[in-house]
Amino acid sequence: ALHDRVVDRLVAPQCLALRGGSSTIPKEHRLFVSNLPASLKEDDLKKAFAQFGKLTECKILIDMETGQSRRMGYVAFASAKSAMEAVEEMDEEELCAASICTKIKVAEAKPPKQTW
Repeated sequence: ALHDRVVDRLVAPQCLALRGGSSTIPKEHRLFVSNLPASLKEDDLKKAFAQFGKLTECKILIDMETGQSRRMGYVAFASAKSAMEAVEEMDEEELCAASICTKIKVAEAKPPKQTW
């Protein structure tokens, strides 16, 4: 049951067309953030993106074997407008943690392609 809900959420999200229909953000307005500083914490990521609107999710992906950051994660907004503003303002911006700054990439999260 839980697996089915997760698959349904990933494979068939309700999408909103933005920018004249050329761009879509999943219903939950989720963004993929990559090239994060390795020492960045979820609270720091949340603070960096909260300026654009109410966050409904903030997650840094962790390597299960090493317990270290995979230097990527997701943020999700309550509104599409907030998500689009975050993409426009944060993509290619520097984000710093523990004296290390990296230029992050921010993009719309895409559902995985169906292979069946």
